[in-house]
Amino acid sequence: MDGIILIDKPKDVTSFQVCEIIKKKLNVKKVGHGGTLDPFSTGLLIIGINRGTKLLNFFLEEKKEYTGIIEFGKETDTYDITGNIVKEEEVNLNEDDILKAIEDFKGVINQIPPPFSAVKHEGKPLYKYAREGKIIKKSPRQVFIEEFEIKRFNLPEIEFRIVCSKGTYIRSIAHELGKKLGSCAYLKSLRRTAIGNYKVENAFKPEEVSENSIIPFEEALNIPKLYVKKNYLRLLKNGAQIKKWYIENMEDILKDSFSYLICNNIVAIAYTKDGKIFKPKIVYVKS
Repeated sequence: MDGIILIDKPKDVTSFQVCEIIKKKLNVKKVGHGGTLDPFSTGLLIIGINRGTKLLNFFLEEKKEYTGIIEFGKETDTYDITGNIVKEEEVNLNEDDILKAIEDFKGVINQIPPPFSAVKHEGKPLYKYAREGKIIKKSPRQVFIEEFEIKRFNLPEIEFRIVCSKGTYIRSIAHELGKKLGSCAYLKSLRRTAIGNYKVENAFKPEEVSENSIIPFEEALNIPKLYVKKNYLRLLKNGAQIKKWYIENMEDILKDSFSYLICNNIVAIAYTKDGKIFKPKIVYVKS
């Protein structure tokens, strides 16, 4: 039982608690998640089962899609609904102003991690400093906002959709959008709807999970499958450099991509570029 499960995380449950539910329900030894969702957030959480946990770092690199609600006229210390209101004012905004402002949040932007975040300062998460009343400002980080659209206006609230790179703080976007408009704002709700090619509509609720919910290890990543000729199995096992003539389906090698290398019961992952294969690493041995 090795692979991943797509979970639709409910509200007010931590990502760790979801892992514990799945671990107990399936009676498996090792469970992990790829990309934490805050307890107040809902949506797609990718769970690794046993050796499937080795794939989770790949999903951290994938782009993410979110929907949610931003409310203007209020500011919280956490930039989201879980915090204390520290500012409140009348809202005098219109739809055109908001549509114009969000254009500045598209493409490559610099974003300062929020004070209540897991980003570390001198080995200690920022949220621990913030709980002590110490606000630590970190240097801006570049993130990429591929899409940012308003789905519905119901001022002082807007319903939005964002497609973004890893490391993007949606609550910081809400906070900065409020400031950009000469007002204030916070993130009222958030739902992750996609990670790479995986969509939340294909996910299971934690209580619905069974062994049939598991996507097998060699199917989990949306990367090419390269089949190593059987007479080179020993070389693959020993971590030798894999030459292109060891591969049965060389035509499937993509430029600048990871690929599965499959031979009998061995599954490795390697980086492939310009018809060459780099650093294959065995990650799974079928029993």
